[in-house]
Amino acid sequence: MSLVIEQATPEHGDILAKLHAQCLRPAWSAKDFRALFKAGARGLIARKNGMPCGLALYRLAADEGEILTIGVLPSRRKEGLGRALVVAMQSTARIGGAARLFLEVRRDNAPAHGLYKACGFTSLGVRKAYYADAEDAIVYQCRVLEDPES
Repeated sequence: MSLVIEQATPEHGDILAKLHAQCLRPAWSAKDFRALFKAGARGLIARKNGMPCGLALYRLAADEGEILTIGVLPSRRKEGLGRALVVAMQSTARIGGAARLFLEVRRDNAPAHGLYKACGFTSLGVRKAYYADAEDAIVYQCRVLEDPES
């Protein structure tokens, strides 16, 4: 199967919202995505055989980047799409001058913890009751000065 990671733009807001709703809760709307792009966020769409099956949204500021959201359709998980999206963000962040990427992930999301650790992220700490349902978030960081694929 052919995997392509492409840059997303505000015009992809409807596609991103539809993917997000199938991957994550609470879902973000197309309006949410467009507002984030307007505020400087960058996005990626993963396509397999031309079909959208994953997304990522992140932002860069000075020498840091933050992953805002990342998701892969449940039917396409465990195919390497999440890793491909993370590696693409690491590369783009490095090219954009970032030295580190940060993200928060739900404490109970074991597959995401495994993905981020496999991509070179290390835990920095806990944000207590970070999510609306009072679930804690684990904060991760990754240095992106070197190419993780080399």
